[in-house]
Amino acid sequence: MAPDEVSASVGTLMIQVAYSPAPEVVDCVQLALPERATIEEALRASGLLQRHGLYLDASTVCGVWAKIRPLDHP
Repeated sequence: MAPDEVSASVGTLMIQVAYSPAPEVVDCVQLALPERATIEEALRASGLLQRHGLYLDASTVCGVWAKIRPLDHP
């Protein structure tokens, strides 16, 4: 990473949000978010909800590194 990229990334996480609407189909978005951003914030920022006609509610199930986490998980 170049020195200017390091300083720009302090306090920022580079993440990927992925959604699989069907077997062997994955829609993946790369984002830069603040370090303590939640799963819900990442989902909303990704545009995946709108693109796939999805919404968030109490039944929404998400995972981070194959472990189920609540929407308010950082």
